[in-house]
Amino acid sequence: MKYLELDFIISPYSRDAADILIALVADAGLESFVDTPQGVKGYVQTGLFEQSVLDNLLDFFPIEDVKVTYRLAEAEDKNWNEEWERNGFEPVRIADRILIHSPEHHNLSPAEYDIVINPHQAFGTGTHHTTGMILERLLGMNLGHKTVLDAGCGTGVFNRNILLADLPSFVSVMHAGSQMILSGFYVEDIPLLVQKAESLGLSYLNHTEKENWATLLFERL
Repeated sequence: MKYLELDFIISPYSRDAADILIALVADAGLESFVDTPQGVKGYVQTGLFEQSVLDNLLDFFPIEDVKVTYRLAEAEDKNWNEEWERNGFEPVRIADRILIHSPEHHNLSPAEYDIVINPHQAFGTGTHHTTGMILERLLGMNLGHKTVLDAGCGTGVFNRNILLADLPSFVSVMHAGSQMILSGFYVEDIPLLVQKAESLGLSYLNHTEKENWATLLFERL
């Protein structure tokens, strides 16, 4: 299977811009990404690449004063999923209580919760703040005899818009005393999400933030 490699240069670079870029260019067929010091590299099957769609997306990049350019080349002919499965990911520690690692990591200092993830089954491993902050919150909650719904909605401005649209559906299955954690958006999105949630009968409890990423905690009245 032939792939193209797109080397994106983000100027000025920021983690937020890289996350938004990844979410955007998926619409042009790109399916996997690798971080670089100046941006990200993306990979797309040759027959699925829509360059005109990509160029149009980059022309209207949603962060003011950020410019994204890219270099296009044929990727080395290899199974990229197989590479990920072989190389795995670096162990992740959350709040000194959770250890997340792949099976090939041994002799690690123990943790209260040891989570082993096979790389070929992994989508999120806790490295991103959106995942890590949720895990930190769960550590402080009593989950015994609780029903838990985990709904993935992406990150950044796209996640915010999805949450605003889907909050009514989430609230409809909550009973009095149920709690909801929202994550994957920016600190500046908090007021809009709080306003929407409170209009649906949720009570704002608190929020956490890390490098401009945020989580919100609500309770159903």
